[in-house]
Amino acid sequence: MDVNAIRTYAKGHVPGTIHKLLQRIFFRDEYAEAKDLYNFLRQLYREPQMYANDVARYQRDMLDELLEYAGVHCPYYRHVFASHDVRGIEGFGRVPLLSKSDVRANAAALCSDRIKKEKVFRFNTGGSTGEPMAFYASRRAGAIDGEHQHFAFELAGYVPGDRILAFDGTQISERHFKRGIYWLRKSSLDLPYGKYHLSSHHFSSQTADRYIDFFLRIRPQFLRGYPSFITQFVRELRKQRVSVPFRIKAIQLTAEQVFDWQVDEIRRAFDCKVLRQYGHSEMCVFAFTAPDDSKYCCSPVYGVTEVLHSNGKHVDVGQVGEIVVTGLHNRGMPLIRYKTGDEAVYGGTCNGFTIFREILGRNQDYVLDASGNCVSVTGIVFGQHFHAFEHIQKWQMLQTIPGRVCLKVVKAGSYSDKDEAEIRQRFTVGQNLDVKIEYVAEIPPTSRGKHRFVINTCIEGLA
Repeated sequence: MDVNAIRTYAKGHVPGTIHKLLQRIFFRDEYAEAKDLYNFLRQLYREPQMYANDVARYQRDMLDELLEYAGVHCPYYRHVFASHDVRGIEGFGRVPLLSKSDVRANAAALCSDRIKKEKVFRFNTGGSTGEPMAFYASRRAGAIDGEHQHFAFELAGYVPGDRILAFDGTQISERHFKRGIYWLRKSSLDLPYGKYHLSSHHFSSQTADRYIDFFLRIRPQFLRGYPSFITQFVRELRKQRVSVPFRIKAIQLTAEQVFDWQVDEIRRAFDCKVLRQYGHSEMCVFAFTAPDDSKYCCSPVYGVTEVLHSNGKHVDVGQVGEIVVTGLHNRGMPLIRYKTGDEAVYGGTCNGFTIFREILGRNQDYVLDASGNCVSVTGIVFGQHFHAFEHIQKWQMLQTIPGRVCLKVVKAGSYSDKDEAEIRQRFTVGQNLDVKIEYVAEIPPTSRGKHRFVINTCIEGLA
């Protein structure tokens, strides 16, 4: 039986824990390399000056290798490099910026013609700018991402045995939420994402008791997830005057823009460290903060990070620009100089780390359900993977009346009735929302040339 056959059998016939173990056996080289990078990152962070030259050399060598590989094995880059005279690392700055539209239009040509199918896995992403897409990531990149998550939790004081509870957009089946079950056990392991996941889809003043009871029963040492969701949870704890009878070591806020008022409110509630983390499913950038620090450090062994003006020039320290990233480890579908659509205040570089003083432009939008409860758009859209993402060019959500949302959708040629049915199901089941889908030819950008995914006239002064 070959690797693909074993993986298919394992996925359908054995428990998840054994499946994960088999994955680690089949891809042991990838996991070994990821562990080596984890150890290197720890050393670099603890003694940055000692290893600054080593990390600069590592990043340069990896980038040079990536450019050479992509230019030979990825048809898209083979054409682009030839037309822009990109020869080795010195031509990196001449590589045209890669947009989400470019990825959607050239997905097959961006993929390597060499990497084996069992070495990659497929993702769909909703895209915080409203432009969904599908892409492929290598097992190597996935393993390295996991070890970076490990590093971030260790920075917050994690030790084996600590329990991590995730607050995210986990999808709950209709059968479960009708029984008042708004959580899932997704893994036998707490690292890197948490063993148990609470769903933001169904949290409200009416369901808060169930969430709080589960939280108190699980007794986690760490929380991670959407700042909007965790803030709502904290407010319900305060409203119900719930005293937490155990210690929370730290909370990691991720997947949305983080506001200082949220950090203050969460810290007051739990009297613990609060950290921030920034990254993408595309696995091109991993940024983290030290406990109770708002400065983001981008891992130099994960990817190359630029902050650029609209004219393509790098911004100066203190200026705002778009975050443009290059993943160093995904050979399945390399993304080189990929435009994230997010903006940051550039803080310079320090011992190999690119610094963000602040990250701007992440979506942290809500809609109101028919009862007036806030529903996180991150949970509905960006916390899960729609099959329909592949068949949508662009979309936008509008709300003027609580309980009703209008989705404007620019269809791709492959869009079908099945995609519409999926969208309606995801937006309505358990959400107390009525959704209208309007198909349009185009969605105009803002005056700054950006696309707003959510326009909501119902919500004012949430903070």
